[in-house]
Amino acid sequence: MKEFKLEFEIRRVVFGLAAILRTPANLMPEVIQQKLPNITKELGVLTHRVSEARKKILEDNEKYIANDGASSDDVDALGSDDGDADFEDEDDEAGQEHD
Repeated sequence: MKEFKLEFEIRRVVFGLAAILRTPANLMPEVIQQKLPNITKELGVLTHRVSEARKKILEDNEKYIANDGASSDDVDALGSDDGDADFEDEDDEAGQEHD
């Protein structure tokens, strides 16, 4: 199950496996009953992956907020942290035209 990359894909599988585990044993096919240890182990691995993915998303969000809503790509594109410099130039030019 390593081909799942996005958190929501992993969570979908976790919920599916949890549904299998909630099925009463007398209604579960024998093949599934034999695989219950493997299902439980995989459920633990996937739960850990969801936790790590969520942690990374939260850390990225905290960095984004710490940069006042600018991602590192935005800062690099501007060349500095001062994103208002471009707007000041536009205002100055507009003010000169009206004078």
